[in-house]
Amino acid sequence: MQKIKYINNRDLLAEIHKSKTTYCHFISPEYAQYDAIVGSIDQLTPEFLAATLHSKQVKLAKTANGLDVPTLTSQDVVFRVMADNHLPEEADERSRRRSSTGGWVSKTNFPPFQHYMFTDGILVEVGRSHWKDDLETGSFCTTHGKMTHRLASMFLLLVQQYSSRGNWRGYCVSEDHEALTQRGWLNMDQITEDDIILSYNDGKLTWSKIKSIYRDETYEGLMFAVIGEAIDALVTPGHSFITQDGLKPVELLTDSDRLILDEHTAVAVATLDISILDYKGRVWCPETEYGSFMARRNGRVYLVGNSYVSDMRGQALVQLSQVGLQFDESRSDNPFAWYTQIIKNAFRRILLLEKRNHEIRDDLLIMSGAMPSYTRQVEDEMEQREKDIGHGSHSEGTAIRAEQPKRRGRRPKSRASIDDI
Repeated sequence: MQKIKYINNRDLLAEIHKSKTTYCHFISPEYAQYDAIVGSIDQLTPEFLAATLHSKQVKLAKTANGLDVPTLTSQDVVFRVMADNHLPEEADERSRRRSSTGGWVSKTNFPPFQHYMFTDGILVEVGRSHWKDDLETGSFCTTHGKMTHRLASMFLLLVQQYSSRGNWRGYCVSEDHEALTQRGWLNMDQITEDDIILSYNDGKLTWSKIKSIYRDETYEGLMFAVIGEAIDALVTPGHSFITQDGLKPVELLTDSDRLILDEHTAVAVATLDISILDYKGRVWCPETEYGSFMARRNGRVYLVGNSYVSDMRGQALVQLSQVGLQFDESRSDNPFAWYTQIIKNAFRRILLLEKRNHEIRDDLLIMSGAMPSYTRQVEDEMEQREKDIGHGSHSEGTAIRAEQPKRRGRRPKSRASIDDI
């Protein structure tokens, strides 16, 4: 059995380095590898050189397997200096960055640097980033390099793994749902990613491959029950259904929508009973090519959307392709955490944009006299209940107040206390 190899910081750092070197010029290829990294050239002192030589000598001895290791000299050590004095001045505000000396220089796709080494006690530059051709006669350039294919593949895998987490991939159906495959009706324990599942595309039922299957053994939270003569679904918040306007989350269904249950059947949402229940148990959902699958629950067969986060994945990949090389090795040696945070921010941005669009849509529906989404209805109902509890407590003469989150920091003075001073 082949051993699974996971992404680690060492491999990420190696591919980041390979990608950055394609944007650089070095006097000789061996000078592309550096032994230490510093923030400025002033840090290259004799003491720092001696410490770097000793550290490299120890590393070579550990990997020599008992063989004799030659004594290293100052010419065997290359330093990376995070310097930008080789960047040209830039007047355009849209394509410039503040330099270390306070001026304005051209913007780069990753932090600029230079490579140095000691030759006969003299510090000599042996390479620089964002440079094309010879160090003396060459020119500044930011378009002649590229990201390695392996680093791009790592980005794809990072996004895919992160999107499989339950807090992002939580759009599921209850355990008692079955899916129609070429092997027949299968439940969450029987279905596999090798099965072919029945889906819906362009008004027709069609067979689809299963990209992945999400299973949550310990789900505890709210579920939407959608019940009618031809449908009996129990899904988590955010789960989608096929309507005449495309896939819609269950919270955004309105009385004017019509659910498509198969090629020939559609029902009006106004005729359905949609309620919110507390649920504790197992949930699951397959990811298909067309965003839906044929399901069965309590003997009723219908189409339901599947769990997928393609928009989030796409946004995260775009973000990584833009800033993936901006990782600064002089500040951290943990690119895994850095990339994970970028992916997380991209995912949250999609959620916040969707939430904002949903709120605007509900406001427009209310202004036009129509019923808003079920999410807004539930929120309004809960808010009304809190108000009723508050009024009831005052009428009974008790001092019951809703528990508020504690606020940290010094409490500001009230207006009355300020006036009294």
